[in-house]
This record gives sequence, structure tokens and C-alpha cells, in this order.
Amino acid sequence: MDDLNRYLSLHNLPQELRRRLREYLHQTRHLQMAEASKEIVTLLSPALQGEVTWAVNKRWVKRVSFFRNAEPEFLVQISLCLSPLVFTPGELAVSGFLYIVHRGIALYGGRVLTSGKVWGEDCIIESSHLQKKWCAHALRPHTHVHACSSSNAALCRASPPPSPGDEPWRVPPPLSLAGVRAQ
Repeated sequence: MDDLNRYLSLHNLPQELRRRLREYLHQTRHLQMAEASKEIVTLLSPALQGEVTWAVNKRWVKRVSFFRNAEPEFLVQISLCLSPLVFTPGELAVSGFLYIVHRGIALYGGRVLTSGKVWGEDCIIESSHLQKKWCAHALRPHTHVHACSSSNAALCRASPPPSPGDEPWRVPPPLSLAGVRAQ
């Protein structure tokens, strides 16, 4: 916070903007801790990385309807694709990503979304004309939306578990979601 205050003074930013920047940094402290945790997780073996990441993210991943019956190994890989983020009040969340709300209130397609709600599931559809063009936004005036997100590309890099009979040393090809259609 001291670094921010020095920056604000150096650039003589308006008081209202200063207040909003301090609030944002306060709201995003957990992102800074998550970034530090990510460094620790990278020191672990791949199996332990997956186990730890799944333990942290499983309650959120299970909220996505099309992951409900997926294999646990695949869900672990999906959990590795998630990144935490925070939207400021009124900020738009761009389309083309899967979002899962952790905390706060967002509006998406006329629906109010709270903790555990999901939007952007259509990001897995490759045909952009089949995707919804809506953007969600954090409700004004005081609601920051804490969420995790993943892009289509990151989700598509996740590999399904090997089939019985596959050689254990062979890495399965990445999951292709090209044939998925909107319902």
C-alpha cells in the first residue's frame, strides 16, 4: 500500500481515483497471495500440483454443468486452467471466457449471478456466431466480483484421461471441442 501511495502522490492523481485504486488493491490481496501460492505449487511434482489445485478449485469446477459427469483426472486438468480475477463495480467481463463467481454480484443476460454461478460456458463452442455476445458486469456502486476464469484455448489444452489399454507412458492428445454445438 505504501508503494501505491507513493505512486499516487508522484502522479498527483485525483482523490476519487486514489480511493478506487486503494479499494481495488484491498479487494485483490487474495490475488497477490494466489500468485505467491502459484510459485510454490510449481515446485511440486505434476501429480501433487494437480492434487493441490483440485483441492483448491473443486467446489468451483463442479458448478459448471458440462463438467458434472467428467472423469476426475480431466477435472484436475481443468482446475489447473483457472485463473483468479476481480472486477471493479461496473466493469465489463469480456465474452469468450468461462467465469465462475466466488464472491460479489454480477449481471449477465438479464440474470443476477452470485457465488457459485457460472457464465460464459459457450466459450467452448468454436463457431463464434453460436456464442452469446453478452458481457457480464459487476453491479454498481460497491460490488467487486471475485471470480475465476479460463479461456477456450486453455480449456481445450486439457486432456481427457487415457483410455483403458493405452500405454501409460503415452500422453493423450489434447481434447478437441471443435464438434461441440450450442444447445
